[in-house]
Amino acid sequence: MKSVRRSTRNVTRKSYAIDLDSDDDDARDVPLDLPLKRPATASGPNGPVVKKRRNLRGFLRMMKDVPLDVVYEVFGHLDPLDLLQLSRTSKQLRHLLLQDSARSVWKTARSNVDGLPDIPPDLNEAQYAQLLFGTYCQSCLKPARRAQWETRTRLCKKCFLTSPDFIDWMSPQIDSPWRLYNPLVSMDDGRAMYFRYHRLYTQKLKQSYGNVKDDSEQLQKWRENAKMAYKNIKEHAEKCESWYQSRVERRGKELLAIRFKRLKDISDRLRTLGWAEEIEKTDPAALLSHKLIWQPRPLTDRIWAGIEMAIVTYMEELKASRLLAERLRTLGTRSKLFTRLYKAFLATQPSSTPYPSPVDALISPPVKTIIVGTPITQELTEASFSDAFARFSDYSKQWKETADTEIGLLMKEVNQDKSHLHLATTTFLCRSCKKYISYPRILSHSCTTVGWLVPNGLDDDETVMRRSVLPILPWSTRADMVPSQWRNTCQLIELVCNLDPSITTTQDMNSWDPVFTCIPCSNDWDGRLLMRWEQAILHTIHTDTHESIDVVLKLVTNEQELRLFEVLESNAASERKLGVLQQEGILSIVRLRCNHCDLMFISREMTDHLRNDHSVLVPSPSDFNWHLDDNRLIRSAVRVPNAYFV
Repeated sequence: MKSVRRSTRNVTRKSYAIDLDSDDDDARDVPLDLPLKRPATASGPNGPVVKKRRNLRGFLRMMKDVPLDVVYEVFGHLDPLDLLQLSRTSKQLRHLLLQDSARSVWKTARSNVDGLPDIPPDLNEAQYAQLLFGTYCQSCLKPARRAQWETRTRLCKKCFLTSPDFIDWMSPQIDSPWRLYNPLVSMDDGRAMYFRYHRLYTQKLKQSYGNVKDDSEQLQKWRENAKMAYKNIKEHAEKCESWYQSRVERRGKELLAIRFKRLKDISDRLRTLGWAEEIEKTDPAALLSHKLIWQPRPLTDRIWAGIEMAIVTYMEELKASRLLAERLRTLGTRSKLFTRLYKAFLATQPSSTPYPSPVDALISPPVKTIIVGTPITQELTEASFSDAFARFSDYSKQWKETADTEIGLLMKEVNQDKSHLHLATTTFLCRSCKKYISYPRILSHSCTTVGWLVPNGLDDDETVMRRSVLPILPWSTRADMVPSQWRNTCQLIELVCNLDPSITTTQDMNSWDPVFTCIPCSNDWDGRLLMRWEQAILHTIHTDTHESIDVVLKLVTNEQELRLFEVLESNAASERKLGVLQQEGILSIVRLRCNHCDLMFISREMTDHLRNDHSVLVPSPSDFNWHLDDNRLIRSAVRVPNAYFV
């Protein structure tokens, strides 16, 4: 006889089902027409291992002997969701729970749930339980937590918008005469609201309206019934929504209580391990953020044994982070204390001498050693920095030498070095503020220290110290040599003043303090334009037509003209100074230097300072001067009418 191939054999699979009406205690085999492969046989050292058959005795075997009223009494202590899930376990239990005699069981189960609305007449017990306690979309079986109570449906957003059972609320199928009696269903996804009408209810409403619309008496009765039905649907939907919200809130509180109980239990176990002090110092939010701690599951000995090592490691990380944060916070506090003391120290020094910026002083070796080297537990006071200020003059000299070297690198563009810094021809153009500055003004120029740039992603000591005094940065040459201006200065000194530009210093020019007149800018109508040497250089730079310095500028040597120019220049400078004291708003923050105490103030504070500290009731131009970095230190040009020269 020809053998049958394995693939064509009728393989059967055994399935065990409980027959509540059978007297047989053992489960019976149910053949299924499914072509299954022969399961693999496990093998051991002594040959194939025979898989033990599961003992099925005791599975509801006694239920057939229990009276039905006792079974109903037991089921009555369950919730509707439990009955719903129980009815899905087998056909026998489904038949038992869905028959008419089991209504009392469902009613008793519904009474076990506080605040549950009564069952509507258009649903049976199982449907109502599914509507209330279900969590899946009845169309696609995807998660859907919110139900549409008015239409007795539970749909996800996608099915709600695409289901043929619903009509868009703006559809022309909805007529206005009966629209007010049609329940409107809404869905909120957190970003938008969607509204729909139920198609079947709409069709029934439209059909019933069409039957009575021509009879006024029947129409009035229809309206009353439709209004009452609409009211009942809305009231029941509101009750269901209120019950659902209270259930969600109650469940949320239960889960929150479990989470906090788990947090407390873990904290108690950590305290037993010696982490009590760290728990007191650690922010509770840091513990709550850990996924193994903030869980809605009670803590057991078995769970703790599995997570103990991870939690202890996390506590070690928290301790290291806390100690680092405390150290950085302490360094920042100390840095701010020194910055305040340093600014007070600068107020006692001559304002005409450039000093290191607060950041340069902060990261200097004597100061950094005190701030970083002192233990974190030790508090620093003003006296802690007394030795640093006593030795600060030496560091100031070193800082100036370093700055001069950096500036000397810029001067290579004109084939010079830092030995030429004191020459009158040494001038720079600041690329930030577009101002022309000379030496040593560049050491005090604000653009060389102002900014927000600090290394990103670093928490080292120096970076933290620098962040504490932002927007002040360490001094750096944020300026560049301007060769054209250097050429103009050479021409002025050599061709107009008849001096050697290679040896003429700024101090030489300031001591001589010559006065020049611009020939093209002087005329019979406006008068003659006279200016000092620094202003003369700026004048020729900013005027495009003044290229030949020896042609446009002329040295003023007449004594009478010079005396007249000094008087007019002094009057103009005095008016300019006093005018600054009267400025308001943003114009009142000009930096000024008090000539009595050499302290720095902004213009709106200078009047009160002179009155309160120096008894100067009416300020005069001789009481204060401009800041070392102010462009107004370069005296302005003065136009002298021709009538004064007659």
